[in-house]
Amino acid sequence: MLWAGYFCVPDLSSIPNNFSTLGKSETIMNSNIFITAGPDATPDLDSIIPNVNCFYYLLLIILSVYSLFCVLISSFHLHIQSLKIQTG
Repeated sequence: MLWAGYFCVPDLSSIPNNFSTLGKSETIMNSNIFITAGPDATPDLDSIIPNVNCFYYLLLIILSVYSLFCVLISSFHLHIQSLKIQTG
């Protein structure tokens, strides 16, 4: 996810800094217009960090619950084995 967030940043290097080369009027050039990337579905650097943090937090919870489940199953299995030996 971090890799996708880094490489999905739009490349704005091809946008000219001087609008007069495009044949635009001087009023556009002096009107404080800034060209930036618009909204789209690609992840950006501002949203990817909290999403990755949430993802890893949920993954940690899932792995913790799974390991706890495995310990409980193992102890239950040992308890059943000890009951079989005692009643044996």
